[in-house]
Amino acid sequence: LEAVVLAWGFLGRVLQVRNFASLNSTYLITKGNTTGSVAEGSEGRVRQNGGILWLLPSQSSDSGEYTCYYRTQSVCVAGSISIKVFPEDSVDVSKLLYPHQTIMGQPATVFCPSISSFKTIQHVQWFKGSSASAQRLESASQGKDLQLPTVGTSELGLYTCLLMVLINQSQYTVSRTVLLQSDGTNNHQPLGGAMVSIVTYMLFVPGLPPPVISAPVNGTVYHAEHGSGLELRCEVWAGCQSTDSTLVTWTVDGQSVDSSYLNPRALEGGRRMTGECQVEVRLVIIALTNRDTEAEFKCVTHNEGGTREVVVQLRLEDTLSTWAVVGSVIAGCFLSVVSVFFYFLLKPQRKADYFLTRQTSVC
Repeated sequence: LEAVVLAWGFLGRVLQVRNFASLNSTYLITKGNTTGSVAEGSEGRVRQNGGILWLLPSQSSDSGEYTCYYRTQSVCVAGSISIKVFPEDSVDVSKLLYPHQTIMGQPATVFCPSISSFKTIQHVQWFKGSSASAQRLESASQGKDLQLPTVGTSELGLYTCLLMVLINQSQYTVSRTVLLQSDGTNNHQPLGGAMVSIVTYMLFVPGLPPPVISAPVNGTVYHAEHGSGLELRCEVWAGCQSTDSTLVTWTVDGQSVDSSYLNPRALEGGRRMTGECQVEVRLVIIALTNRDTEAEFKCVTHNEGGTREVVVQLRLEDTLSTWAVVGSVIAGCFLSVVSVFFYFLLKPQRKADYFLTRQTSVC
C-alpha cells in the first residue's frame, strides 16, 4: 500500500479566521472514540508531526475517523477526517477520481493533484488508465505535470500519476487517478480533500469539540479491600465554550447509579470545576463486595460535539491472605520478645567479684 498524509489544512484556516492561533499550543490526533494519541512514535508506522499524521505505509486497518484537536489555555478547536483505505485488489476507482476539465482541440496540462505535502519527490511517471499496469506514457515534460499537445477524443479518460517520494530517508509510492473530460461534461464532482488513489476524505468542522476524558484511563483497574469504601473520579476537559452543556455521569452495567444494584451503597456526587474548562464527577462506593468486581463501571461524557466514555474495573484484595501475612508478622514479633525474655531469665548468674569486710569505727 501507499504512503498517506492526513493534513488538517482547513483547521488552520479556522484558527486564522477566528484569530485562535497561539505559540503556546498543542495538537492531539485521535482515532474513533479513543482519547489517546494514535501516533506510534517517531519511528513507528503511524507518526504525528504537529497537526499532520503520516501513515507509512497505509493499511486497510487505518480506515476510520481521525480527529485533530488544537489546544491552548483558553480554546480548543477540533476537526475530523474520515478515511477509507481500499485493498489494492479491490480499489473502487469511481470514488477516487480527480476530475480535470479541458477544451477539445487545444493543448492541455494535466496536474498530479494533492501532492504538496510530499516535499521530496524523486520520480514521477504517468500512465493512461486507472493503474500502473496501464499504458505508460512518455511525456516531453520533465516536471510533475503531463503535457498533451492536442486533446482529442482518444485523449479523454483516466490517467494515473505514480510518484516515488522520500520521507525520513525511506522511499514510498504515491499515486493519483485523474479523469480528463471535455468542458461541459462534468459528471463527477471533485472529492473534497482526497489525497491518494486508495483513500477518500470527507472533511467537516464540528460546531463544538467533543469532550476529552483526562482521567481515568480506559481499562484502569482499582484495587481495594473487601468491605472497604472506594472513591472513583472522572475528570473531563469540556472545552471553555461548552463547559456548561457538557454532561458527565457514571453508569454501572449500563444503568444509572440510582437504578443499578449498587443503590443505596453508592452515591454519585455533583459536578465541580477542578481547573479551567475541566469538570469532575465522583462516585463513592461503600462496603465493597465480590459482586462489585463483576460490574462494568463506565464514565460517560457528552456534549454537542460528541460522546466519549471510559471503562474501569474493581479488584478486591484477598483478605484471608492479608490477615495470614499480618498474623505471621505479629506471631514472629511475639516469639522474638518471648525468646529474649527467657534468655535473660535463664541466663546463668556469674559469681560476684567482691567480698564483705567488717566495718569498724573509732570513737
